[in-house]
Amino acid sequence: MLKKTDKISKDHFTIILEDVNSKLNGLVEIYSSLNEKVDNLDQKVDRNHQEFIEFKNETKSNFQTVFNLLSNIDDDIKDIKSEIIDIRKTLTQKADLDRVDALEKRVKILEIKLLERCAA
Repeated sequence: MLKKTDKISKDHFTIILEDVNSKLNGLVEIYSSLNEKVDNLDQKVDRNHQEFIEFKNETKSNFQTVFNLLSNIDDDIKDIKSEIIDIRKTLTQKADLDRVDALEKRVKILEIKLLERCAA
């Protein structure tokens, strides 16, 4: 009877070992699959990080270019304002000359009228 029980126990133990072995094989397959997926995700993260760094550098360069252009525009606006001030001064001086000419004509007319009245 002992041999029969031993044989059953041995058979039972063998079945249990085969079941555990098949389950471990399943876990190894799952681990391998998950490991491959993690590697793929790691590669994607590395690519995205590199793209982000490139985007950051391009954006920084673009902002620097825009800043330089705006600085040039600002300098041009300052130059234009200065030129407008000079033109206003010139026009004001010219307008003053025109006024002086007009006043001189009026004074001559008044002188002529005054002389005519004094002569009469």
